[in-house]
Amino acid sequence: MKKVMFLFIAVLAFQNISFAQLVGNRLQVGQVYTFESESAPGYFISYGGEGRAGLNAANRNFKVVAPLNGKGGFVSLQAVDLAGENYLVMAEGCPRPYTASNYYNITVKSASTDNTFNENASFEVLAGNSNRENAELVSFRVKNGTHFFKREQGVFMDAPGGGVAPRYQNHFTFKITSIMTTTLTCEGQEYSVDSDKKIWQKINGNWTHVGDRCAELVCNRRHLFCKSTDGSMWRYNGQAHNWTQANTLLAGQELKGGDGTLGDQHLAAANGKHFLYMAGNGDISIYTHNPGVSLTWNSKTFPGANTVLKMQTDGNLVAYAANGSVVWASNTHFTQDPKYKEAKYMPVKLILEDDGVAVLYSATGFKVWDTKKGKYELK
Repeated sequence: MKKVMFLFIAVLAFQNISFAQLVGNRLQVGQVYTFESESAPGYFISYGGEGRAGLNAANRNFKVVAPLNGKGGFVSLQAVDLAGENYLVMAEGCPRPYTASNYYNITVKSASTDNTFNENASFEVLAGNSNRENAELVSFRVKNGTHFFKREQGVFMDAPGGGVAPRYQNHFTFKITSIMTTTLTCEGQEYSVDSDKKIWQKINGNWTHVGDRCAELVCNRRHLFCKSTDGSMWRYNGQAHNWTQANTLLAGQELKGGDGTLGDQHLAAANGKHFLYMAGNGDISIYTHNPGVSLTWNSKTFPGANTVLKMQTDGNLVAYAANGSVVWASNTHFTQDPKYKEAKYMPVKLILEDDGVAVLYSATGFKVWDTKKGKYELK
């Protein structure tokens, strides 16, 4: 019996690593990871709909943050798929009915200043697998170094001990996968898109969730754009979850003229090659960047600063000078033709298409007007 216990303890003695090495070579603080069971591929450290922890294929994204207990070699795991600040935490203890050992449930809870919470939400990271060789595997230990996260029940279990045979020790180890699939630097800021199409920004060394449903990031003219999974283009306004649809001007929205340079408000085509500017001199202009810059259309109106281009709710696209006078219009108003009052023909949005042409569409998808052809026949 002593030989068996000695063998079990020796095999389970994972190689420990310093926190500095951990950050540099294994888990990076601020990065988001998934942790897949070594012995059960397709199952991850995760939590259920009520915050109950377990192992499944959902709710599995965790950001590695500095340990709440402040100890070296430890980390805390923040559940980034939940709103607010929530952490994986060891909860109540439960005696195992068929052994003399205890195990501890884990769950996801909101941040707390309680010292006990901070201890139970901080996990020592140990490297390696059952052979202590695979650098992509880790185990998580808590409760004064006596308990490891275990696969089957999604619990922390005291180990060695508890009747677990040596051949099952890979139930305590997990494969590390960073979910940041693409990264981009734009104006000195680092951004990334993960496998769930979420957008992350590195702020003060930590990855912060700032947007969703992004197929591709584009940096152009000192602005960050996201090509959404539905094909639309969105511009980042510098604050988490604050994005403006970049290739579309909806009814009731407007573009204001800037200083005539990079400050001009504009639309950006989904492919990132064409831009419609409300320039500071009052001219509405479309430029193509492919890769050189060329003017492909403009309104030839120059009333000066503070000109505003409005997509009006009556279907007319109108540019107003600073004094309120109309300097340009698409003339797609029902006073021009009563049919513009019908849902089939009333423009509700301006879209800058991937060919560089700006098009007015009705709610039914009918092309009413564009910068290449002008007005379309209302049939």
